[in-house]
Amino acid sequence: MNILVLGGGGREHAIAWALAKSPRTDNLYAAPGNGGTDSVAQNVAGLNAEDGQAVLEFVKGNAIDLVVIGPEAPLVAGVADVLRDARLVAVLEDITNHTNVGAIFRSAAALGVDAILASPACYDPLYRRAVRVSMGTVFQVPWTRIGDADVPNRPGCGTWSNEGIAELHEHGFTCAAMALSEESVTPDELNARLTEREAAGGALAKLALLFGTEGEGLSPATIARCDYTVRIPMAHGVDSLNVAASSAVAFYAFRQLSQLGR
Repeated sequence: MNILVLGGGGREHAIAWALAKSPRTDNLYAAPGNGGTDSVAQNVAGLNAEDGQAVLEFVKGNAIDLVVIGPEAPLVAGVADVLRDARLVAVLEDITNHTNVGAIFRSAAALGVDAILASPACYDPLYRRAVRVSMGTVFQVPWTRIGDADVPNRPGCGTWSNEGIAELHEHGFTCAAMALSEESVTPDELNARLTEREAAGGALAKLALLFGTEGEGLSPATIARCDYTVRIPMAHGVDSLNVAASSAVAFYAFRQLSQLGR
């Protein structure tokens, strides 16, 4: 296994030292690293850990299987930073499948989504399975956690959304829960409402699409806090899609807000 450790502090030295002792480690890199990591890994002093594109190119060029980010989390900005210029974002609530997480990131990158926000209980996008399925796009799409990680966030309870959705509203986002309910609207209907509101108020429309885990979907508490519930029209009696598939459909349906539509 080829591993990249991002960071240059004492903690990264300890992590690199432990990884170097594993028989599963083939090549170990540290960026930028330090004098301690130099004894157990290959320091990559010229790689800027905050440059997502540079990290992606290094990951692809060196067939990296696992990226370990230090405590400063150089690739994960705060919510305010991620949302500052965004108009279309995805929020992943408690998605507990690395394949789905990686697939959503790949669709988000391809369809111009500005950022992804993950609840505290959502699986780590930087886990090697998610990185592989995403084709490395977890290093292209800005993302961060949303919700208070210090508050118990059991999957399915929606605790994060108590403050998380309020924060999205503060940044001007309309929140749309992707879920089935009697009050659901179609993407076309929501697009029309956003266009009308934009024309009437003059402010650019900003949309946060919320996706829940496979099976259970979004928690009732989270759906209740959203402004709209959105469903994708389907034929042949099919009542739902896999969350990765539904995210791709939704991203394309709202592409006028994404980087594709600007």
